[in-house]
Amino acid sequence: MRILVDTNILVSGLVAKGACFEILEDLVYTHTPLYTSHIIKECEDVLFNKLQFSPPTVNVLLAVIKNHYHKGLSATKAVNVCRDPEDNQVLADAQLNKVDFILTGDKDLLSLGTFEGIPIISPGEYWKI
Repeated sequence: MRILVDTNILVSGLVAKGACFEILEDLVYTHTPLYTSHIIKECEDVLFNKLQFSPPTVNVLLAVIKNHYHKGLSATKAVNVCRDPEDNQVLADAQLNKVDFILTGDKDLLSLGTFEGIPIISPGEYWKI
């Protein structure tokens, strides 16, 4: 399955051992995990600005994703479904890349349940599929 992995799952999995780390690892072996330029930029911002990792550390962490996941296309046509424009970009990217589902911990996205037929699932739901 083609799975678009949202920023919060990537960051959680990169910086802490736990459920998100296990999912990131499992995705590599069992599915086709995708990231987009938008998601990588968000990860970079969180890792550098919010978590205050050094630029070299941020580069190493992002290289893990870039080396093991597939780069999806970034949508140029916006959707207007969520209050957060960043979430709207994730939805547009998911649609453009024809993913089977979006994996996220974002409550705004999860509250949608689906977008244009694409299920939006939490880490806990991932293990059920």
